[in-house]
Amino acid sequence: MKTKMKKIILKTFIIVFVFLFILVAHFNISPQAFLGAKLFQNTAYSAVMDNVRGFAHSSESQSWVSFNCASDPTVGGQNIFTFNFSTSSVVVEPTMYFSFPSCDQEEYGLNIDDSTGEISGKALSDHYGWIDFNHDTNPFTPKAYYNSSTKEITGTAFVERLGNPDGKVNFQDIDVDVDGFWHGHMTNGDMGNIKLNCDDSTLTSSHPECSENFFKVKYVRPLILEVLNAPNWSPAQVCSSFTNKAVLRWDSIGDAQSAYQVIIDTDSVRDDNPPHFDSGKVTSPSQQFICPGTGNDCSLDYDTTYYFWVQLWNSIDQARGWIQFDTNDTNHTLTDNEDYNNSVSPDPNLTFTTYRHDFPEPSFTWTPEEIIITEEVDFEGEADYYTDANPDSNVQACTDSTCDFVWSTTMASNISNATNSTTTIVFIESADGFVNLEVTDPDGYTCTKSEPISVSFEDPIWKEVNPEEE
Repeated sequence: MKTKMKKIILKTFIIVFVFLFILVAHFNISPQAFLGAKLFQNTAYSAVMDNVRGFAHSSESQSWVSFNCASDPTVGGQNIFTFNFSTSSVVVEPTMYFSFPSCDQEEYGLNIDDSTGEISGKALSDHYGWIDFNHDTNPFTPKAYYNSSTKEITGTAFVERLGNPDGKVNFQDIDVDVDGFWHGHMTNGDMGNIKLNCDDSTLTSSHPECSENFFKVKYVRPLILEVLNAPNWSPAQVCSSFTNKAVLRWDSIGDAQSAYQVIIDTDSVRDDNPPHFDSGKVTSPSQQFICPGTGNDCSLDYDTTYYFWVQLWNSIDQARGWIQFDTNDTNHTLTDNEDYNNSVSPDPNLTFTTYRHDFPEPSFTWTPEEIIITEEVDFEGEADYYTDANPDSNVQACTDSTCDFVWSTTMASNISNATNSTTTIVFIESADGFVNLEVTDPDGYTCTKSEPISVSFEDPIWKEVNPEEE
């Protein structure tokens, strides 16, 4: 009984000791996390919407630098802190970690201006407090800039607590890779070498590797809608489906898209009256909108010119502004019905135009149904077509004088008249393939009907011969 009690007391002592050790370590490693950053005299100027995230590591002081309150693990940022309790070499999320203050406690961060490259805001060191990148309050030169052409970051920052001149932070060969991650170092006399990416080679042995602590600084490049095209609805798609449809597609670069909104209208002013269609904000990474499509009530009329606009939201739910379709931008493309759109639209570069009416519907039959090599086969084609007055009704029957007919095959054959509604075809090879009838209506709309056929040899005629007749 006494032995059991001793074990319980020993386990309790170990638990309490570990708890106290962690508590003390937490206070020493990250006092601002323990005290909600209130020990520091100044507040930071940036917000959760700033576009630089992540953590860096200071070698000599064995301390950490957070570049944005949104990088905190408790609000979905990168996890860096220390108590992994894992012997695996695989980089995993720590089972225990400490954190910098959340954005609710202390709002701070760095931002790179999309147009000028100016870096502004403040980072937070757990040992040294605020590191100022603002051009008007950093007393050192050169100021901090990002060059979008060379992908380099140059300049200085200011550790406020250390004052001038001790607080100067120099940037050492910092560049940004294609994914936005920073590489290189910052240096300060007291803080030492500040490593920005755990994947980089280490200038000193006192930096942790990624397997020990996963930390990186990332420029979340602005979400930019770069490519826009419409209507992505070809005559071939009309023939196999229906006429009044458009697929508005876009591509973006930079930050991840979290949502989009599409407005389609029959005039060029987006917000002057209720538009023809407004999708509202759609939470989705999809980079296309289909009208009509599953889950929306969008519809398009025949022979109508449409303008449209797209707005995207980035990964932190920030709207990036409206982009209007405009083929004067080399990244915007009108994909189909171009000639007609250019002839009827008041602003051809800003619009797409739907087809005037439904497309022709060809069909054909043939006799004899069983096709024998080198024997004549008669094909009879027909088609219905539509007009502007009745774009989807009052069907008209094609004749050789109103519609164009073109026959073709995928096998070796001789076609007696390839441009009549009726023709005769002799197949000169035994094979499986297709016969095609292409019909073009009076307005130039074309559809093709294809039917599979099989051409075979004529069955041999067997004659029984009496042996005595030989």
